[in-house]
Amino acid sequence: MLHPSELDTVLDTGADFSRSLWDERDILFYLDLDYHNQDHPGEAFSHPVETFVAMEPVYRAARVLLRRFRIRALTTVSGRGYHLVGRIPRESAIATALSALCLEPPAWWSTYAQRRLAWMPHDMPENDTRAYVGLGMVTEHLGQLIQHRAARTTRLPVAFNGTAVGSGRFDRESVSIDFSHFGDPLDQRHVRGAYSAYQLHLHRPDIFGAWTAEKLPPLATVVRTNGSLLQIIAEGRTLERAIQTAKRCTAVLPDASEGISRLLAHYATSKLAAFHARYMRELATVCAEPVPELDPAHVPPCVAQPLLWPNDLLLRPEYIQHLTRYLLASGWSAARIARLVWSLYSTESIWGAHWERIDPRVRAEFDVRVFAGLHAAGADSAVDFNCVSAQEKGLCPRLSCPHDLRRQRTMLLSRAAAL
Repeated sequence: MLHPSELDTVLDTGADFSRSLWDERDILFYLDLDYHNQDHPGEAFSHPVETFVAMEPVYRAARVLLRRFRIRALTTVSGRGYHLVGRIPRESAIATALSALCLEPPAWWSTYAQRRLAWMPHDMPENDTRAYVGLGMVTEHLGQLIQHRAARTTRLPVAFNGTAVGSGRFDRESVSIDFSHFGDPLDQRHVRGAYSAYQLHLHRPDIFGAWTAEKLPPLATVVRTNGSLLQIIAEGRTLERAIQTAKRCTAVLPDASEGISRLLAHYATSKLAAFHARYMRELATVCAEPVPELDPAHVPPCVAQPLLWPNDLLLRPEYIQHLTRYLLASGWSAARIARLVWSLYSTESIWGAHWERIDPRVRAEFDVRVFAGLHAAGADSAVDFNCVSAQEKGLCPRLSCPHDLRRQRTMLLSRAAAL
């Protein structure tokens, strides 16, 4: 991470650039919409027009809800989807209201000094950290609303935070509503700058394929205008075209305060808000108690796997989702599940340097919260909580197994109905 004064030097080298989510004046609202394809990871780059057309119903659902709440957000087109970004002044009433949602500063706040670079501020205001966490809760609510609305018109599954899905009509493809940054320290996450270069596909042939890295040029992250989507995707993301577009299309982040205030009021009356309040209260108690015990021999192999090999299975959201669903159906509370995951993240001998700059407790509590929150809000139909889907997602080790996850699904849905 470089000092902002070095920006021109970085640009002269042809590098990509991003801006930190930690801002001196504002709390940043940020939501990602990304295309994922487990069978053909480079699809968004090799067939961009088809990809973005398939994503369009989800994008439109997001824009409808942003307009409904009057949330002003800059929309930029990246390599695989969209960034929606706005700002909330730190001293505003809505920033204060967001911070009130968080009972105490996140655990990573106390370790800021260990991560701090020489040029960064010596202190991170506590209110900033709490407002960031509160904004994450509200954004989670918005994500659920987008997912529900998009389901009416999209042919693609809509998942959260890059969670793998089962087989569809062609591939295991989906649109991810991503707000996973709220599970990490504010000083560690960033968002691509408008009109910056996008070269992820060139630098990661291990993910997107050698052909993508060798044959395709760099792209530009550009502002989505009211013009033709096909023209933007097919022609508008070249570096040359982006230079011309930047001269007439602003990339200034709009003030999203009014809209976020309306979204907060809507969130406050939701089932998700009630769940969040219960969850935080229970975490305060459960995290002071002994770690809950779960014997891998007494659960299905697909549930046991991440318990036995947490690095790296327990870092994949589909495994967190699967474990959370199973244990909720078995009568565990979300807080107890989070405490279990945190304990597995804290086994020092298997993680190396993974947790040096992020916090295992916050990561565990956030990821479990997201999937348990879908259940608590009645937004998880668990249609893919079965043995066939577990096989399609790669969760099932395909051992001889007497378990039938459909029974757990029935129990999960009955518990949701009773909430």
